Amino acid sequence: MKNLSFFIISIILLLSLISCKENPAKVQTQPKTIKIQSLTNVHLFGVDFLNSNLGFAVGDSGVILKTTDGGDNWTLLNSGVTNNLFRVKIINTNNIFIGGSDIIAKSTNSGQNWFRIADHDSNDFKDVVLDINFITDSIGFIVGQHGYYPSLFRTTDAGSTWFGGNTDSITGVISTYLIINPSTALVSCVTGYDWPASINKTTDSGNSYHVMIYYENGNLPFGLWSMHTCDGTNIYSVGGGGLIMFSGDTGSTWSYRNRYDTIDLYSVKAFSSQSALACGSKGTLIKTTNYGQSWDTLSTGTTETLSSLSILNSTTAIAVGAHGTIIKITY
Repeated sequence: MKNLSFFIISIILLLSLISCKENPAKVQTQPKTIKIQSLTNVHLFGVDFLNSNLGFAVGDSGVILKTTDGGDNWTLLNSGVTNNLFRVKIINTNNIFIGGSDIIAKSTNSGQNWFRIADHDSNDFKDVVLDINFITDSIGFIVGQHGYYPSLFRTTDAGSTWFGGNTDSITGVISTYLIINPSTALVSCVTGYDWPASINKTTDSGNSYHVMIYYENGNLPFGLWSMHTCDGTNIYSVGGGGLIMFSGDTGSTWSYRNRYDTIDLYSVKAFSSQSALACGSKGTLIKTTNYGQSWDTLSTGTTETLSSLSILNSTTAIAVGAHGTIIKITY
């Protein structure tokens, strides 16, 4: 009888093990955030990753950080500038652009050295850079503000020279330049002097822009700070007052997805058609997996403002923010 009982128990255990192996979906990994040791206490406003390993972050007083191991460890680089830096864009392993208050600079050796392309001192650039984006290694755009007005520049020679773009129909200070394809792009704007916040679209390579949605009866009271897509069709945008907007038709029409009145959202990154992360004030980090219909709050372990996000791969992202905060997210 004892042998029979032992045999039955053994069979039950074996079947349990087989059942576990055949049903891996029952084991779910929860999103995880880790605060990374930083080398600075300044506000980090921008972060960008080329792949799962190589990334750069920039911030106040010319601070530039570099990682080659996916954000686990960072090196403080010598930028040679003291301007506040708001954006960084990695074109390839060697070529990186940074932009900020009255400055655009470029490195051609993966951040070892930087040289100014256009700035206040040379009297040909007096704008604040809020975004940098490239269609190819040679053709790119920088956008931001000139006083209270929109600023847009374009390069066709990998950033050696820049010329002004058409902003006549763009309303507001440009916060994001989102390239969909060589002919189509979207710009999101925050409120400027006598200008409403808006989203504008071009379908002729930036020769003209048309307003898709704009400030009206308080519907965009603080403007939109960030916009992103990973498929060119489903686009997420976030902004002041915790505003979240979504377009499922390449930015032609927009719908309100949510509103967090007690926070501001500064960055959004889509990591699939239906999924995205967004971050903002008070250490806020939220995630959607249903095209923005609902958002889950993720714990970050900080109340510092998170200003920028970058996607490393399908499961990992990095957020940076105030007082040198760096958060690694596994989702």
